[in-house]
Amino acid sequence: MRYTIYSVVFAAAVVVAVICAIIPYADAAPTVSVGSSSAVPGSTVNLPITLSGNTSIVGCQFDMVFNVHMIKVNDSSPAKLGSALYNKAFNVVSTGKPDRIRVVIVPPVQNPIPVIPNGEII
Repeated sequence: MRYTIYSVVFAAAVVVAVICAIIPYADAAPTVSVGSSSAVPGSTVNLPITLSGNTSIVGCQFDMVFNVHMIKVNDSSPAKLGSALYNKAFNVVSTGKPDRIRVVIVPPVQNPIPVIPNGEII
């Protein structure tokens, strides 16, 4: 299980690197963190993804890549809105593949377009 957690942490580091590359003009770089968990084989695990320090990101896409021999995706739409996005009109679209979960967070259509709030996004 330790290998699985390292894979998720590596995926989170890649997400942070991509976000930082996209918005170099921001005052402070936002931080994305992935929670950790341990479980017995066959259990379902929820890993929260949290955003902090965000002042300019209005939408994003990222992949969580993992070892297919350690983790199995049981849902065709595995990511759900976190508490920071719940009831805020943001949409989350996710797809589960054997080795990854792709997540797209889409802002509501309004003027001005709101930034993604800090807190648990997935």
